[in-house]
Amino acid sequence: MPQGQAFAAHARATKGFQHYFRDRNIDGQGVSCLFSVRIFWKESRMRTYVRASAPAGARCLPRNYFFSDEIYRKEEAKIFRRSWMVVGHQSQIISPGSYFQTSIAGENLFVVRNEENQIRAYRNFCTHKGHVLAEKPSGRFDHGCMVCPYHGYNFNLADGTLHSAKGLDPKLFHRYPLARVALEIWDGLILVNLDPHPKSFLGQFPMLQGKFAEWKLGELQCPPRAIIDYVLDTNWKIPYQNYSECFHCPMIHKALVKLSPPTSGVNDLTRGAILGGPMDLREGVQTLTDTGQTNRQPIPGLSSENQGRVYYYTIFPTAFLSLHPDYVMVHILRPMGVAKTHIRCMWLFHPSELNKAEFSPSDAMSFWDNVNKEDWKACENCQVGMTSEAYRPGPYVSSEGLSWAFDQHYLSQLSLLHAAAAYCRSKWNGAFGRWLTV
Repeated sequence: MPQGQAFAAHARATKGFQHYFRDRNIDGQGVSCLFSVRIFWKESRMRTYVRASAPAGARCLPRNYFFSDEIYRKEEAKIFRRSWMVVGHQSQIISPGSYFQTSIAGENLFVVRNEENQIRAYRNFCTHKGHVLAEKPSGRFDHGCMVCPYHGYNFNLADGTLHSAKGLDPKLFHRYPLARVALEIWDGLILVNLDPHPKSFLGQFPMLQGKFAEWKLGELQCPPRAIIDYVLDTNWKIPYQNYSECFHCPMIHKALVKLSPPTSGVNDLTRGAILGGPMDLREGVQTLTDTGQTNRQPIPGLSSENQGRVYYYTIFPTAFLSLHPDYVMVHILRPMGVAKTHIRCMWLFHPSELNKAEFSPSDAMSFWDNVNKEDWKACENCQVGMTSEAYRPGPYVSSEGLSWAFDQHYLSQLSLLHAAAAYCRSKWNGAFGRWLTV
């Protein structure tokens, strides 16, 4: 039996996986990467929790990944323009005609609910002379149509087709519809994709089908005042890596560790685009607020086990999902340049709480606003520190396994792992080089 086939047969027989890694320079660019191949035979949506760990010798990404305009342009082309991006929640646009603006990779978009209660996304320009249609960050189109404020071109709210245009032959209207963008709703979250023919979100990530059903994300609502926007002077990957580990928590999050043990985290998704798992609440703590207590009831139907935990997941490339006993918090990252990132933080609550006269989101918002600002300061300081030409990527500790897993998936999306495989095949003969192609 050839050596490679023997390895595969052994891996299948043991129902396990192997790690292989080695540091090399790629294509003479001086980019030091850790490439890893994992072969899994277990269903990724397993209920067993593990502690994700970084392998010995794993290092952080080199500094040019946080400063290079060339790499940022590759990210825009290969990641942001090809991925499903969380941009908001359906409760932000409840009534027909209501919309909000967003942007992806420099492309300005607006998301709108039509009179058939369908949510659509369009590129934000009129097909006459390119004037923006949605001028405000959020607002409402009236009378079932979207009118350009420049020359009055009128587009149907239902499907974006041109309805009327002064001076243009109606026979030509069909040539000038709005530029529609792929959109899907997953558990109430709105995702868009600039790829003209993307695979469906759940088609790519079937492990998410029903995974968070207990939290009833599609029923939750975001009150207008439960949104905070931040602008950070840092590369988008640094907040992502920061969210993925709690190694830093005892140092900078004193209030958080009083409510949740920083070493309690375990994971059920440890590779690929979706990473994360739960952390425990300390005994007597109801949820994460300034006091650890709240007058809100747990989300209806939430199990007693999940009432004692908070679940944290990253959704590559730009969203964090934090599921608490009584609310869900969503971070939406919007890269604005190689060293600037906009982050929107939203809090979602069940209608049974929202309808109470005494309802207030302030205890949850205040707590996480403080934690967020502690994180953002650390992220910005990392960006500043890495400007030094003497900086070299340090080693990951074992508990930073999800940060390392993010790096591996990120590199795969930039197609660098295939370059690494080619390099290894050219340097190493035998089955091992061939296995790096998977």
